[in-house]
Amino acid sequence: MNERWTIEQLAPLVEVALDLSGYNGQHSGRVRSLPDLRSIRYYTTLGLLDPPAEMRGRKAFYGRRHLVQLVAIKRLQSRGLSLAQVQQALAGISDGALGELAALPADFWQRATALPQQPLEAHTAPTSQRSSFWAAEPAVPASKPAEELPSPRLALHLPVIDGVELVLEGIDPARWTPEAIARLKGPLEGLARTLRDLKLRTHHAPP
Repeated sequence: MNERWTIEQLAPLVEVALDLSGYNGQHSGRVRSLPDLRSIRYYTTLGLLDPPAEMRGRKAFYGRRHLVQLVAIKRLQSRGLSLAQVQQALAGISDGALGELAALPADFWQRATALPQQPLEAHTAPTSQRSSFWAAEPAVPASKPAEELPSPRLALHLPVIDGVELVLEGIDPARWTPEAIARLKGPLEGLARTLRDLKLRTHHAPP
């Protein structure tokens, strides 16, 4: 199986992975049961999803970890976690722990090799041609998009401490490498220490 997928190929493969892992959808009507192309792009801007594995011209390609991340995100949301809580749960997570959250069957990758390869821009099949599982997905009216998907602006989101994140607007996260983000670790840790100290001083200030 070719393990580099465009975003159009990744989305339907995530649907299959969720189905095979026993995923039962979302309890909240404000959360999409399945990630669409817009959701995937939005998760990347939030830092929930790693930047693409590679770029070929202007076309982004994704790999195994991206698929497992998306399955884990949907599973955490199905437990009632907000996107901010999901971001905290996945920050710095190892591949092993991420795989446990996704709960894919042990033979998933072998079974996935039997799936027909989707051509580029292939995610266009009408709902009526999906299996009954996918047909049961709650429809989201075009005039009222799901609340978790506001119109995204390009920005890099970096968590600092609980309830605080650094937002660098106008920066495309897909163009930032893990090495570049790692260079911000020292300054962010210093900022986190300062914020914790200020919070402690405020809470213990005399009346």
